[in-house]
Amino acid sequence: MGKSFAACANSLRTVNTMSRRAATPIAGIALCTLLLQASGTEQSSALHLREKKPLPPQLVDLGLYDDVIEINCEEKDNYLSFRGSELKPIVKVTLDCRLDTRRDRGAPANKYQELWYRNDLPLASKHTMPLPIPDKHRIGIFLKSRVRNLSDAEITALASTLVRLRLETILNRNILATVRIPNYAYPKLVLELQRHNFVSYKEKGRFVTTLIALPIETDLGIRETLCFLKNPP
Repeated sequence: MGKSFAACANSLRTVNTMSRRAATPIAGIALCTLLLQASGTEQSSALHLREKKPLPPQLVDLGLYDDVIEINCEEKDNYLSFRGSELKPIVKVTLDCRLDTRRDRGAPANKYQELWYRNDLPLASKHTMPLPIPDKHRIGIFLKSRVRNLSDAEITALASTLVRLRLETILNRNILATVRIPNYAYPKLVLELQRHNFVSYKEKGRFVTTLIALPIETDLGIRETLCFLKNPP
């Protein structure tokens, strides 16, 4: 890594604003991919560091990560549901960060951002603070546990949120170790992520020139590494 990665990092920071203001997060990730290719470096991956078998939800060890991002999705059934409204279903997504979990597994959750979607269409966002995670940290992304299953609208919003977070972590030079989800959400979430140009690395890896991965794993042990591919075959 060394100087070449540092040069790439400077380039990434130079286009930080441009990427964040891109028409879609996909456009921002595509821009980062081009910069990584131009610099001759690869996006950091922690896939080889994952535990051999995922722990069940009640035994997840947050100490495996420097920091953790938690996602909560909530469909607002009666929000903007007046007659003729085209702004439904509305989903509110809340992002919390737990910092320094490697040293403190019980680190408090700090609200980082709120996002509002109609399906996969972003409607609004509110930052409580800038991304508090230090650069180069190894992080895990977890869906907060809940009693009921996610609705289709919530899974669609979750996929869009993961794409946005992947762009954030690229710009922040973080190593994404895992995206942990409940098993029932896996098929629908993978389909939604494919709509954002994240494809199976196992099936399409030969077409990938720069690895920008979303390492998905479920609480029942299913694993799938998805990677960004600008123009899937």
